Amino acid sequence: MFIHAVVLQAMRAWFHAAHHVTKGTGFNGDHELYGEIYVAMQNYYDVVVEKSIGVAGSVEVASPHKIMKDATNVVMTYPDPVHMTSLAIASAGHGLVVKYGELLKQLNEMMEQCGCLTLGLDDFHAATANAVETFAYKLGQRVKSEIQD
Repeated sequence: MFIHAVVLQAMRAWFHAAHHVTKGTGFNGDHELYGEIYVAMQNYYDVVVEKSIGVAGSVEVASPHKIMKDATNVVMTYPDPVHMTSLAIASAGHGLVVKYGELLKQLNEMMEQCGCLTLGLDDFHAATANAVETFAYKLGQRVKSEIQD
């Protein structure tokens, strides 16, 4: 579950930056959506760390030194939203959210195969996947409307 926490911190940082640098005619909607996403990522991170400690007994996932070091490496593979157009930010954000949804599915399957998927973790993954699909839909619509305009 360590990689899950790392990816969540990287996504939180990226969407928080996108929230700050969004611009143009879609500013208000983009600003709100990116804010909603980065807050969700922070909340998911909190649950992942607590479940990792409670279910797996792994306190390493709570180490800010390890998490932030690895999250920095992950976020460096993402495009930097600072100098991107509003459409490019939305498009990149859509890609990140879709990839995160795929990671959630893989994590759930791996935990189920090893017999370490608790009912609570399964529920958390399903609820998170539901929210992530909504974020992907909203970002996809944002990108689609810009391309069609």
